[in-house]
Amino acid sequence: MHKVDISGLIAVAAQCSSGNCPTVYRDGDDVLVQGYAVEAGPLPEGELVVRIPAELVREAARRLD
Repeated sequence: MHKVDISGLIAVAAQCSSGNCPTVYRDGDDVLVQGYAVEAGPLPEGELVVRIPAELVREAARRLD
């Protein structure tokens, strides 16, 4: 698993202003998602599934382009 310091990322869209909630970040050409971990499987090694509100996805999509 790659370690990322989220304080250096650009928040694209969030559900709150504190950073302690579902958030979509931009890291260069990549998009990172902070959400609530859910148990899902089977998944490939190093992957996980997170739950984020659909409205957050829509807001992030508007802001990413």
